[in-house]
Amino acid sequence: MPEAKYNNLTSASYYLSTSFSLCEVDGALVVLNHSTRRYSSLPRQYAEALSLASEEWNAGRTPIELESHSYSEARRHLEQLLHTGLVTRDASSGKPIRRIPATAKDAIDFGWGDEELEPVRLSHCLLLVVAVARAVLKLKCIPFERLLKDTMNRRSRLGATRDGTELARAERLARIFRNARVLAYSSHEECLFDSLVLVEFFALHSMYPHWFIGVKSKPFRAHSWVQYEHCVLNGTVEHVEQFTPIHIA
Repeated sequence: MPEAKYNNLTSASYYLSTSFSLCEVDGALVVLNHSTRRYSSLPRQYAEALSLASEEWNAGRTPIELESHSYSEARRHLEQLLHTGLVTRDASSGKPIRRIPATAKDAIDFGWGDEELEPVRLSHCLLLVVAVARAVLKLKCIPFERLLKDTMNRRSRLGATRDGTELARAERLARIFRNARVLAYSSHEECLFDSLVLVEFFALHSMYPHWFIGVKSKPFRAHSWVQYEHCVLNGTVEHVEQFTPIHIA
């Protein structure tokens, strides 16, 4: 494919609308609509069109080479995405079209060794109650789109790592949270709620980990988890590796 074609398409400056997140799973595009909290899927051709339209989406990969007739189809698919509002040419109402890297490399060891025996004090239980109340109120009273933005903005403002002891502190808090959580609720099939409670529990301790949402296919499933740097705080690396990140807050 001539280089000029690729340059002409990327020069249009396409952006992903701020109300959506997307990722590529098994060649197809999966879209998360923040306003409705619903997922949808678009065929492979739309992923190919984005590959041509955004250098950041390719993240260093070679753009998909298309024949001239397929190139015109890619333009048509981009116009369709513009029409639906998924992408925009207005930088002020959009964000770069890029993939979210999978960064999980480690997880908290919740085995039966001494590391699990973190003492749970009354103060921890009270903070857990506050975190649960916050999560319930936010999910019920705040639009999901705003909830994602507020969480991301709070972490951006306050979440700078202070020193090298932060990860050890995060691991300790995660163990305390897990031990105290059994007194309040079950996390079974409630990964989104559990992750938000964990984020709020950490915020009450002035720590601000990343909140991930990921998806997988065959069958389709969505999953939510929390990471501090590369460490999964409420799951295992083996489990979260099954999911392609679609949003991070």
